[in-house]
Amino acid sequence: MKKQDKYDVVVIGSGIGGATPAVLLSKYFGKRVLIIEKHWQFGGLTHSFEMDGKSFNAGVHYVGGVTNGSIPDKLFDIITGNRLRWFPLPFRYDHFHFPNFDYAFPASEKLLIEELSRLFPEDAKGIAQYVKDSRKAFRFMAIFISIRSFAPRFLHFLIPIIRSTLGFDPNILAQAYLDKNIKNAKLKSLLGAQWVDHGVIPSEASFMVHSMIFHHYINGAYYPQGGPKSIARGMEETLKSNNVDIRLKTEATQILIKNGKAYGVEVINNTGQKEIILADTVISNTGAVHTYTKLLNQHRFDFIENNKDHLLPRYNFFSIYISLYQNPENLDFDGTNHWVYRNLNHDKDILSPMHPDYPGFYCMLFPSLKAKDMKNHKMEILTMVEYSTFKKWKEQEWKHRDNAYYEEKEKIIQKIFDDIESRHPGFRSMISKYDASTPLTLEKFTSREQGASYGVPYTTHRMKLKWLSNKTPFRNLYLSGQDTFAPGITAAMMGGVGAAAKVLGTMGYLKIMRKVLKHEKVVDNIYHLTQIRKIKEETPDSYTVYFEPIAHLSSYEAGQFIMVSSMHKGVEHKRSYSLSSTLDEQYPSITIKRLKGGFMSNYIKDNLRVGSFLNTSSPKGKFIIPVANYGKNILMIAAGSGITPIFSMLKDTMLNPGG
Repeated sequence: MKKQDKYDVVVIGSGIGGATPAVLLSKYFGKRVLIIEKHWQFGGLTHSFEMDGKSFNAGVHYVGGVTNGSIPDKLFDIITGNRLRWFPLPFRYDHFHFPNFDYAFPASEKLLIEELSRLFPEDAKGIAQYVKDSRKAFRFMAIFISIRSFAPRFLHFLIPIIRSTLGFDPNILAQAYLDKNIKNAKLKSLLGAQWVDHGVIPSEASFMVHSMIFHHYINGAYYPQGGPKSIARGMEETLKSNNVDIRLKTEATQILIKNGKAYGVEVINNTGQKEIILADTVISNTGAVHTYTKLLNQHRFDFIENNKDHLLPRYNFFSIYISLYQNPENLDFDGTNHWVYRNLNHDKDILSPMHPDYPGFYCMLFPSLKAKDMKNHKMEILTMVEYSTFKKWKEQEWKHRDNAYYEEKEKIIQKIFDDIESRHPGFRSMISKYDASTPLTLEKFTSREQGASYGVPYTTHRMKLKWLSNKTPFRNLYLSGQDTFAPGITAAMMGGVGAAAKVLGTMGYLKIMRKVLKHEKVVDNIYHLTQIRKIKEETPDSYTVYFEPIAHLSSYEAGQFIMVSSMHKGVEHKRSYSLSSTLDEQYPSITIKRLKGGFMSNYIKDNLRVGSFLNTSSPKGKFIIPVANYGKNILMIAAGSGITPIFSMLKDTMLNPGG
């Protein structure tokens, strides 16, 4: 058996929960880090694969909470080396289809409340209360996880104290909360419909986890330019630039423990040989269940034995990947996620593929529209199956299983295709090629037991398990990823922050946050959905667009500009316009001169109205008057549309003569 030289840190698994601590510890704290990955591709569920000459996603479908300057936004920047740009999904980002009832969630909490209150007037009070309570539950969950993950143990007494101030139990069943506070069955189903984003039906899910998902997307959703593979590529390049070693096709078989302390990892390397890699610290990003039951199988853990009935989900994702001949916009899709439910009762969503009503639900996703990739038309479909559906083929080799396995997959695929064709005639004729992954696929490539995409299911029981954290019973061994934080890619990244913090000791989290908060964006990678409040004619060929107040336009300097973006017939059009307003005015504005043949200057005026939305960037540019010059004599010279920034400066210097 070969023995390697020693590393400061060995990370098992190259997903975002593994890459994050590797970047932080190498970049900011000089640690010598090695990442080992069993797959032949880097990136975990951020990686992609090729089919029909097109790239498909392994697991990332959309992301919330990455508004410019937020902690997740800065972290994504850091771990990808400022290589990411986010595209916003359409304003109606999630469209839910129920029997005789449809509704599309808007990227606006205010509008959501107003619309639902009009649709369900008998529940207007309950809707407002739901948003209020779900926000409380979401904030409590963030505090609860942060204290448990980052704070010294003596501060854990704060958790029950904070919980007692909420006025209700945030760990109540999501369905129990809805049954108590909402009367209309359709509304209950709608508010419970995002359960697929955390993987547990409302009658089994914790309300605070369901609330976290609801508020994660409350102001819209985003998708990385180039698809999720751009996250994987950015992480890999950042790791290499910080001298992190990456070894693919290297499977960890055992974490080595001596005298209660981790000291390395036993692996099977890419030549099939056993090898020992020594390390001062080991971080496992393969999930809590796999770590404790497989990588530490020489030890017995009562907390595993006592909770084994709660550690694995009974249903997991079945994903269909479809290459299309044509643009899905031809069937009136626009990048919105379309969720189709056969029942109002989500308990009936999980059905055996042999059930005549299967599938109980599925979701249609359009990565080529989200990524503005009009040359590679494709779509993805998600549904769920019980693991038992495919368990009999677990021990067989990937791509070489019995014909019965592929026949079972095909039955599921065709049932879903039949339903889509009935709703969108012409769908089948657009299909060039397709394939599907089962829970066995995910289990093989990620080591997640039973293909559990979100790890340990987010039930009320799970939220009481104190051992599900970065810390383990062994010194210098830490867990990372979703099981230590919450479901989803952003949460997995935060789980990686927690693992890195544990490596650095008691003040580790503060040390990391100090670095994160100091991080400055090289470019503003995000366009924000911004609602038009008023359009005012200035001259026959110019007009001013006033926007509703929005966070990313709450701070700017006179003379700066914003980028404006809009999609039209599958093509993204962008243009920069100077802000004609000042911070003393209630509504930020841009003034636009119509140009002959200019797309954006004419499109906005001719096609958009009050209440319409545009994608706008944060303010940019250095064409400003230094504050030190306010109150002095200033000569301003402008011609044509160049008057716009001058107009803003003029107003600002007059309103603030002293600077």
